[in-house]
Amino acid sequence: MRQVNPAVIPRNHRIEQVINAAVEGQDFEPFAKLSAVLSQPYRSQEGFESYADPPQPGERVHKTFCGT
Repeated sequence: MRQVNPAVIPRNHRIEQVINAAVEGQDFEPFAKLSAVLSQPYRSQEGFESYADPPQPGERVHKTFCGT
């Protein structure tokens, strides 16, 4: 299962954090980190374990850009 199921997926709350950091604070470091971890989504990567976590109740994104 590890070969066909990614350890990390681009969850909505992480994407939202990256967008907000870039737009509101001109901080592109969150984008660089997310991009790095997603470059090898099938590997568990030391230091990036939290990227596999589901959102906390306050982090849930109920409406995305595409309206889903």
